[in-house]
Amino acid sequence: MDAASRPTDAPPVVVGLGELLWDVSPAGRRWGGAPANFACHAGQLGAEAWVVSAVGDDRDGEALIGEAHSHGLRTCIAALHGRPTGRVEVALDPGGLPTYRIEDDCAWDHIPWTEAAAALAARTDVVCFGSLAQRHPVSRASIQRFLECAPPHALRVFDANLRAPYVDRAVVEGSLERADVLKANEDEWAQLGRWFDLSGDFEEGARWLREQFGLRWVLRTLGERGAEAVDARGRHAAPAAPATPLDTVGAGDAFGAVFSLGLLRDVEPGLALAASAEVAAYVCTQPGGTPRLPDRLRSDVRRSLRVDS
Repeated sequence: MDAASRPTDAPPVVVGLGELLWDVSPAGRRWGGAPANFACHAGQLGAEAWVVSAVGDDRDGEALIGEAHSHGLRTCIAALHGRPTGRVEVALDPGGLPTYRIEDDCAWDHIPWTEAAAALAARTDVVCFGSLAQRHPVSRASIQRFLECAPPHALRVFDANLRAPYVDRAVVEGSLERADVLKANEDEWAQLGRWFDLSGDFEEGARWLREQFGLRWVLRTLGERGAEAVDARGRHAAPAAPATPLDTVGAGDAFGAVFSLGLLRDVEPGLALAASAEVAAYVCTQPGGTPRLPDRLRSDVRRSLRVDS
């Protein structure tokens, strides 16, 4: 179904494509993975939200799928025999900023291409993917095939998600070539600048990336200093919403999800950035990457994004 024939009152189909894992910290473990976080927040704001991934054929994998379902996600998740369910050890500094130690060769490195994934790709409106889940050729091939099978109108959101030591310029360049939107934080933008010899001016660098890779939008999150984005019209910016951070895990994923829904509804960029900042700020004040948004915040953001219009 193309954009013109799709019912206007149908919720958008939003897919988080890539890693699904347990974030393990001294405080315990929480389910997560950047694409799943993105989809979860989109689902809270009215989307038909999916996660496409793989887990081990074990209790940890079964529990992960249960968490996804309990957070409102629909799943296209393979349970792979002989592959461990993904785990990441997370440590937070005094300011709530995370560092990660990611286990190698997990189930999500081997996401298979299936008929169910093909059927979902064909009706997708927004798909979020990153570089981390492409560290292994099996998942990389499945992610690329999903992007190829999504309809022309689908918004392909590349969240750079650079996690050392899995930082591969070739993977990033291939992802940019397949994307409509690039989202990067300040550290990731600095790495892109080194690779592509971008100037210190964000707008100039973003314009170059748009032209080089055919991107529609380049988005940079700036933490407590807000966010900025560049499209064909120029630069747009919004300040951060006030917050006292407890745990910043998932805040960028929430920001990207809200902004993408705004793009889908042709919301004025400044409004979309401001709404994204409000949700990201709330997520920073809560433990874990996918807290339930308060009803008033959900209502305000849905109104800003014209979700119910």
